[in-house]
Parts: sequence; C-alpha cells; structure tokens
Amino acid sequence: MSDLMRFSVIYILVVFTLTAVSCQHQVISSFTGGNVLLPCVYERRDSSSNKVNVFWRDKYDDHVLDIIQNEADRQFQHQNFIDRVEGFPDQYKKGNFSIILKDLRQSDSGVYECFVEDVKQSVQLTVSGERAAAATSPAPGSSAHITAVTLNSLHLLLLSVLLCSVIQTLVTL
Repeated sequence: MSDLMRFSVIYILVVFTLTAVSCQHQVISSFTGGNVLLPCVYERRDSSSNKVNVFWRDKYDDHVLDIIQNEADRQFQHQNFIDRVEGFPDQYKKGNFSIILKDLRQSDSGVYECFVEDVKQSVQLTVSGERAAAATSPAPGSSAHITAVTLNSLHLLLLSVLLCSVIQTLVTL
C-alpha cells in the first residue's frame, strides 16, 4: 500500500471519528464577505409524514429562517437575514434542512440553532476579517506550472454533514 493510500485511509478514519463526535454541535470559521453552510440534518423517527417544521435562530433568538411544512416561511425573518439565507427545498424530504448564509459579516459570529421537532442542533460560527489574498498566478507564457487539488471548507463541511447523516442512520439501525 502506497504512502498516499495509507494517508487517505487514515484521513478518512479521522474525519469519520471527528464527525461522529461533533454532529450535534459544530464549529465553523469563515471570512467576511464569504458564504457558509450551516448544517442541520434530521432523521425523522415517524415516517408517516415527510413534512416537518424547522426553526433556525441566531445568538439573539432572531428568526434566521423558518421552514413550515417543508416550505420556507420568511414572514418573521429578521432584517439582518433578508436576501442572505438560502435553504435546499429539494432536500427537505430527505431531512436536510441546512442553510447557506451569504455575504458574511463579523456580526454574524455566534451560535446558530436549528430546531426540528424535539431535536436542537447548534453551530458555532466565527467570522473573521478578509481572507488573505491568493498568491499571484504565473505570467502568461511563463514555464511555471502549479497544479494542486484542494478541498475548500464548504466541501469539507458538506462531507461532514453527509457523514453525520450516514452515522446517525447506522446508529438507529
């Protein structure tokens, strides 16, 4: 087994372990002006109805987004979140009530809670200053070539949400 393969297997095991421990309270860091995924995945115990009510609240108990009977309800949404929050309506029936908070501000830092029936999930969001400028790319026609494969924080967060869902499914079996 190559070193890269060993590293990959160890990395996946570590991610699984960390995800299993932190499914109910996650810590997320991002930068001002960016977007962030706030995860909320719920597996319904009673499958007689796929429609549920979900309530997202911030540190001040302000309405971030309400999802009533699987429909986004922005009637009481706090002014700080208008046009800055998106859900995934096509995922509601699968129990994914995660949201994206856009155009982050430092004042967005704090705890966000997702209430689904009798379950509360918390996310601690830390928003810091501007992201550091990316390194400049080589001038056109130069012989310098850099190739890199990276996962950004959104990909890692989506992966952790998926892993949480799988682990919660396995635990309930």
